Amino acid sequence: YMTLGEWCDSLVEEAVEREVEKRTEEIREESWAGGRAEGRGLAILEMLSEVGTVPDDMCEKLKGITDEEKLSELFKVAVKAVKTGSMTDFLALL
Repeated sequence: YMTLGEWCDSLVEEAVEREVEKRTEEIREESWAGGRAEGRGLAILEMLSEVGTVPDDMCEKLKGITDEEKLSELFKVAVKAVKTGSMTDFLALL
C-alpha cells in the first residue's frame, strides 16, 4: 500500500512524464517541419543557381521562409525561372 504522500508523488511524476513526452513530440514535429522547409529552400536555391548567381540577400530571405504554402509557390516559380532563364518573376515574389 502507498501512503497519501507517495500516491501524490506518483501522480506528480506521471504528470511530469506526460508533459515531457508531449513536449518531446512537439519538438520532434517542429524539427521535422523546419528540416523540410530548409530542404525545400535549398532545392529552390539549387534550381536558381542554374539560371545565374543568386544574390546573398535573396539566399538569406529564402532561408528565413518556413511557410509551406509560400515555399510551394516559390518552388513553382523557380521551376519557371529555370525554363525561361530569368529570375524576374521569382524576385518579385520574394
